[in-house]
Amino acid sequence: MKTNPMIIPVVVAALVLSALPVSAADVWHQRNSFRTAEAKFEYVDTGLCSEGIVTDVTVLGFFGFIASNGKATAIDVSTVSVSLDAHDECSGMSVMFATGQTNSNYDLRIDPNLDTATLHVRLLIYDYFTESSSYYDIDMTWTGIGQTQKEVIHDKEHSPGLLENEHEVIDMRDAVASGSVISLSTGQNFTPGAPVSATLEKWHAAGIEVPIH
Repeated sequence: MKTNPMIIPVVVAALVLSALPVSAADVWHQRNSFRTAEAKFEYVDTGLCSEGIVTDVTVLGFFGFIASNGKATAIDVSTVSVSLDAHDECSGMSVMFATGQTNSNYDLRIDPNLDTATLHVRLLIYDYFTESSSYYDIDMTWTGIGQTQKEVIHDKEHSPGLLENEHEVIDMRDAVASGSVISLSTGQNFTPGAPVSATLEKWHAAGIEVPIH
C-alpha cells in the first residue's frame, strides 16, 4: 500500500471484492483524514551584519488519523512542528538550524471548512549548531482567503498477484496568518511581520489492496 493518503468509494471496493476469489482476511483497507495549517515567515536581523541574519521560520499544525481494516479505534497522528533555519548573508554561512515537534500538550484547532485555524503551544526546540535545546512559545492564527481549490486523484494499479485501488480528495486554501514564535531564553520574536506564505489544507483518503490468488 502506498503511504500517501488515498480514498476509494465503498461501491468500488464492493465490486472489486465480488469479482476476485479472495478471503476477507486477505484484503487490506485503509482510510485517512488529515487537516493542516502551515505558515512560513522570514525574519531579518541587521544588528550583526549589514545584509542581515535571515531566519526562515516554518510553523506546521497537523491534525489527522489513520485507520485500517475496520478497526474501531483510529491511530491519532496529529503533531505540531516548528523549524528555524538562519543564514548570515554577509559571510554566506548557516548559523542556526533548529527544529521541534510534539504530539501532546498543545492546542490546535483547524476548521473543517478551512475558514480559520489557531495554534498555541510551548515547544522544546533543538539547535543542531549549538547542540542545545530551549523552549519557544508559539501562538498563531490563520484565516482562509479566496476560494478553496479541490483536487481528486484516483489511482488503480493491477500487478501480478495484487490489485490496488486508491482515491484521494484534497482541499487547499490560501490563508493570511499572524502570531509569534518567541524564544523564552532570549525573548526574541521570530515572526513580527506578515508570512511569506500560509495555507490551510485537508485530505480525505482511503485505499484497498486485494491479493489475487
